[in-house]
Parts: sequence; C-alpha cells; structure tokens
Amino acid sequence: MVASSRLFALGHRLRTQTPVLYLAMRRVLYLGRREALDPTWERIARGLSPGDLAVQAGPFAGMRYLPFASGSGLLPKLTGSYEMELHAAVAESISRSPAQLINIGAGEGYYAIGYARRLPGLAIHAFDSDVLARRRLRDLAHHNGVLGRVRIRERCCHRQLECTIAARTLIVCDCEGCEGDLLDPHRVPRLGTADLIVELHVERQPAVADLMLSRFASTHEATRLQMTPRTKAAVAFAEILSRIAPADQGMALHEREERTEWLWLRSRRWTA
Repeated sequence: MVASSRLFALGHRLRTQTPVLYLAMRRVLYLGRREALDPTWERIARGLSPGDLAVQAGPFAGMRYLPFASGSGLLPKLTGSYEMELHAAVAESISRSPAQLINIGAGEGYYAIGYARRLPGLAIHAFDSDVLARRRLRDLAHHNGVLGRVRIRERCCHRQLECTIAARTLIVCDCEGCEGDLLDPHRVPRLGTADLIVELHVERQPAVADLMLSRFASTHEATRLQMTPRTKAAVAFAEILSRIAPADQGMALHEREERTEWLWLRSRRWTA
C-alpha cells in the first residue's frame, strides 16, 4: 500500500510539474500495447462483486465501471463521493437540458459518460491529451453503451472551442491549471452562451478564481464551491464503505490532497 501511494504521488508530481515529460513517458509506455492495470485497483476490484464495480451514489449512480481511473482515484468514483461538492451543480446542469457537453480533461470519462447516461440525447465532445486516458474513455464508453455519442479528441484549443460551442452547451473543465488561458471570452466569444463547471487549480494560479469571476461577471450567474471535509462523507456513505476492506476505506473518500475549488457558471444567454 505504501509503495502504491508513493508511485501515485510520483505520477501526480510528474503530471502537474512536468506535463510534457509525463505525457511523453505515457505515450512510450502505452502506445500500441494493452495496459497493465494498476495493481491496487485490480486487487480492490477482485474483492468487489460485479454490482459494486459501478457508481453507487450521486448524480451518476448506476454507471458501470472498469477497474481503472486516470489522474484520480477509482474508489471515490465507485462510492459516489468523488467531487461531492459538485453533486448539486451537476444536478442543476442536467435540469437545464443541455444539448451537448464539452468535457475538457475528460480522463477515463467519469463526467462524459455519466452525463451521456443521464441525458440520452446529449452529444459529447471529450478532450484529453493523455493517450491512456483516451483509451480508457473509449473502453468505458463502450462498457456503458454510449460510445456512439462520444467524440474523443486529443487537445482543446481556443479555435476548436469556439467552433464546437453551440446552443445549450455545457462545458465541464478540469485542464490541470490551463483554465485561466483556455476559458477566455475575448478569445472564445461563444463562452458567454455556455454553462460551465470549472475546476480551479489555485495551487498553480492563486488568483484564478478572481480572474474567472471577473471575466464572466456580465454573462453568468456564478457559484463558487470549495472542498469540504470528508468526515461528512464517511457518515453519508457508511453503507457503501462497509463493502470495502477497512484498509482501503480511506482511499474511498480522499481523492486528493490539495485544496480544490470549482466555479459553477450559469449563462444568462442560454438559448432554447
């Protein structure tokens, strides 16, 4: 367990501090061959029943899963506690009936596929620069029967974003500190018409929250969300945690170490 935690921490440092090197290493390791699943997740998955290898609670409850995650922990997604601060925002975004989702930094597809299952008519554009994440996303989309509605793409730039945004577009963005550059209404004017759920990487850009709030003040209603203590989650998800080995229960609730904030931005220009 200690060795796995150290490897995860090393991978996280490489991904956040030297992303170019990290992605180059991933391409060399995974391109053209099947991946070897993380031994920790594989061991945990073997200890769960087939019904448990699915999201158990939250807005995406019932989504079938495979024994992997990209750039995040698997167990919080299975329990449904993953980014639980966003549950209300996700529910509200679904109630606004978006026509398409742009998921930037999609990972293995927790949000892309979760939204696809909740909204059968939704078109999804899922971007991730990591070759392994895109492979996993494709597998998970197929596993949930939504692959035909998910367009998987590598990188998202200003031009692509402007061309892709259409009426009733929802954007879910976790681009590892690039949100301040990418989500710029001066370079992407159609952002003013889209709803956005944005993870803020304040550890990289301490002023990014104020920057984003200022940019979207005239076009959006904003809610700022902050990570809450996981002691509440331990109570709320007690029944689900009881199915997981005691040694792994901490991993089921603590998906990250750094402080995290999000913005839920609802466009005042939302059109039918």
